[in-house]
Amino acid sequence: MGCLRGLVWIVVIFVGLAVAGALFNRPSPPGSAPASVWAPVATIDKSPAMQADRKKLIEKLIEQGVFQKIEVPGFLPQLWVRPGFYIADFDQRESFVSVVYAYYFDGSDPTDSVKLFDSQSGKEVGSYSIVEGGLKMR
Repeated sequence: MGCLRGLVWIVVIFVGLAVAGALFNRPSPPGSAPASVWAPVATIDKSPAMQADRKKLIEKLIEQGVFQKIEVPGFLPQLWVRPGFYIADFDQRESFVSVVYAYYFDGSDPTDSVKLFDSQSGKEVGSYSIVEGGLKMR
């Protein structure tokens, strides 16, 4: 449990830095403009240094039993979560998944999302999207 707390603090600091570096602009409400003219949802720092930090954190979350793996069978990543994911509170879970989102997306497309699957049941258990308000668990 102590390792998870330490990991949570690392994620909180990392996410805080990522959010501070991101400029969030919400798209126009549905029906007011076609998706092709929406402003970017967010600008995410995709520098090699930030990507390396994200990758290290994702690998650490896999080692700690929070994530099992990430697959990208098409365009949207599928994040497979383990029991350690469910131990964390909702804000921590959202922070963990936001790192995966930032690793794969730059915030320019409002349709980008990460699908979450339970590693034991194989069922979809949630999704993460900036436009849809962050993490949504089923």
